[in-house]
Amino acid sequence: MRPAAWIGVAALAATRVLAAQGTVPGWEIASKTTMVMQIGGAPRTTEQTTKTLISGTHQRIDGLGGGSPMMPADAYVVTTPPMDSSFVVSPSTRTVRTMDPRGIVATSGIVLDPSTMSGAQVPAFEEVGDGGLVLGHRTRLYRAEVTTHMRLPMFGDSSVRSFTNVIKTWLATDATDPMIAGLLRDGALVARGAGLPAGIVLRSETTIIGLGATGTVSTTEVQSIRHVDIDTASFAVPNDYARVDMNAELRSMRERTNSMLRDLERDFPGMGANMRRSVDSLMGIKDTVRKKP
Repeated sequence: MRPAAWIGVAALAATRVLAAQGTVPGWEIASKTTMVMQIGGAPRTTEQTTKTLISGTHQRIDGLGGGSPMMPADAYVVTTPPMDSSFVVSPSTRTVRTMDPRGIVATSGIVLDPSTMSGAQVPAFEEVGDGGLVLGHRTRLYRAEVTTHMRLPMFGDSSVRSFTNVIKTWLATDATDPMIAGLLRDGALVARGAGLPAGIVLRSETTIIGLGATGTVSTTEVQSIRHVDIDTASFAVPNDYARVDMNAELRSMRERTNSMLRDLERDFPGMGANMRRSVDSLMGIKDTVRKKP
């Protein structure tokens, strides 16, 4: 294993080389994600198209914005070395939001059962069989189930709830295919997970079971792949933008939500109780007994 210091020096050197060049070879990948949400009433379908630029350990994703104030419509996500740091950059608000998934989970009030953490992070896949053609490339289909247990104290409930993700992945593994060989060589779209061979993810599907969202299906499929020269400025994180800690934003949102619910329960007992029941129904929480303060 390489010493950590050596890895840090290598990553820094790679960053300097990238910055010194006008363009670098890489990949432009267009994908479409379709989500069919089955919560309560009739199913609701949403679609999102993204463009991803990948060159070595640098990555940029456009098209994820518009879903929340923390992700404005023009926002894009940049991942850079060292340590695979991720940033949400918004030119319209001139902000750079730092992303730490572990911190986001902690500050949002979600508590995961430690016994399921490793399983949730590294699904164990099994081969199903022929996945057919995706974007003209032969694929193999793999499947995994990951069950996570968690508490949602921000909604006033401390009991453990569970949900299961059923994950299907369509992999292109033919190294004689020039496009697949190039992607494998450059580490772009390479599959991650126990039981998966070296291959490129061309389609993935996740079905959620539990937490009131049973039947919700998210499907992402690659629409196009091009080998291109990428302007190194695409991966730059602006130094003159305001830095915002997403963990602090979520902590503030949690505090405001809890304060609002407490005020409603105090001033309008009936309305407050109905809102809590609505939240519980959305999250699949049933027959929750709350103690009065």
